[in-house]
Amino acid sequence: MKIALPEISQRYMYSYPHKTAYGPLRGINVFDHLASCDLSRLEIYFHIPFCTSKCGYCNLFSITGQPGETLDRYLGAMEQQIAQYGLTNQTLKQRTVTIGGGTPLILSETQLDRLLRLLPGMNQAHSSIETSPNETTKTKLAILKAYSINRVSLGVQSFIDRELTALKRQHPARAAYHALDLLKAHDFPTLNLDLIYGIPSQTLSSLQTSLEEGLKFAPDEFFIYPLYIRKGTSLADTRHASDQHPTPCLLRDMYWLARDLLTNAGYTQLSMRRFVKHPSPAPTSCGFEPMLAIGCGGRSYLGDLHFCHPFVLSPSACQQIIMAYIDTPDKTRITHGYLLNQNEHKRRFLIKNLLHIHGISLAEYLKVFQTDLPHDFPILHEWAQQGFTQTIDNHIRLTPLGLSLSDSIGPKLISPAVRRRMGGHQ
Repeated sequence: MKIALPEISQRYMYSYPHKTAYGPLRGINVFDHLASCDLSRLEIYFHIPFCTSKCGYCNLFSITGQPGETLDRYLGAMEQQIAQYGLTNQTLKQRTVTIGGGTPLILSETQLDRLLRLLPGMNQAHSSIETSPNETTKTKLAILKAYSINRVSLGVQSFIDRELTALKRQHPARAAYHALDLLKAHDFPTLNLDLIYGIPSQTLSSLQTSLEEGLKFAPDEFFIYPLYIRKGTSLADTRHASDQHPTPCLLRDMYWLARDLLTNAGYTQLSMRRFVKHPSPAPTSCGFEPMLAIGCGGRSYLGDLHFCHPFVLSPSACQQIIMAYIDTPDKTRITHGYLLNQNEHKRRFLIKNLLHIHGISLAEYLKVFQTDLPHDFPILHEWAQQGFTQTIDNHIRLTPLGLSLSDSIGPKLISPAVRRRMGGHQ
C-alpha cells in the first residue's frame, strides 16, 4: 500500500502553544505562578536580541546596528530584572542556563563579562551559549571558559560560500573554519554545530560536502535545519530564492542524506533535527519543566502561564519593544501571553514527547491526566496505520518515516482555539 505523505509544513513545533497565539493578559502576578512551580527544575533563559546583520531567513526577535550604549542599557535592564525576580546565588545553583539571541557574542569582552556576572552561581550551572563565526574570538572564548560555560553552539549553516550568500549570511566559509579551530582549541565540554539544508541552489552533493567538513571537527552535536522561507524575512521577498528553492522531494532526500551520514558516523538521532554523540542514558519526559526568560524576546513557561513580549517582525517595532523593556520600572509585570487549560497541557505534553525519539509514555500520560492517550487523540491510531508511529515498551514513538515528517505531524496537533489565535501566522 502506498503511503500518502503529509504536505510539508513550515512550522517547527519546538514549543506549544506557538508564540503567535499569545495575546493580552491582565491581573497576572508572576510570583503566584512561580510559587506553584517545581523550582528545583527551573531553567533560566537569557535573550540577547542584537545582531550585526539579519540573515535572509531569520524571523526571530532581534535588531541590528545598535550602538554599544544601547547594549549597556539593555544589560542594566537585565540586571534589574534578575534582582526583581529575586534570583540569588543559592537559587541559581545547578540550574540549566541558556543564552541565546540574536547573537550573544556580539557583546564586547567587557559586556560579555558583565552578562555572565549577572548570574551568580554560573559556575555551578549547566550553561549553553550561541555564537556565529564572525563573533567568535579567542578573547571571548577565554571569558566563556572562565565562567565554565558547558556548551557552545556555532551557527555555520553551510561551508559553501555561494550558499552562505544565498542565505544572506555575512560570514565567509573561512570564518567558520577559523571559529571551529578556536572552539576546538578551547575544548568546551559540548560543541554543537548548526547546518541548514534546502538552501536555494544547494544540491545533495554540496550538502554532503558541508556535512563532511563539519564532521572533520568532530562536534559533540549537530542541529540540521530545513530552510523554511517565512513571511516577513528578506528571502521571502527575493524572487531568485523562491525560484531555486528545492522541491519537497529534494528536501526529503536532503534530510535522509544528512540523517544517514550522521548516524553512520556514530551520532544518535534524538529528533528530526538533533544528532548527538553521547545521548543521556536515562531520558526523561518533558513538557512541564518551568523556564524563566530574562531580557526582551524570550519566552517563559510557568505551569499554565506562558508569556513573552509581543511577537513582531519589523525592525522598528522590535526596537520599540526593546526600548520599552529597558525603560519599564517593573520588569516582572506580565501583559502578554497564554493561559493553558487542561486540553492545551495535554497537547503540549504530547507534542514535546512524541517529536522526540523516545516517544510518549502511555502510563505516564494516564498518571498525569487520568485519561487514555489514544482516546484523547484518535489521530494516533490513523498515524499508526500509515506507518508514522509504533508502540514499543508502552511508548508511542515515531517511526523513522514519522520522525522525518515531524514538521508536518506536529502542527496537526494544534487545537482549534490556538489555531484561530495564530491567524495569518499559520
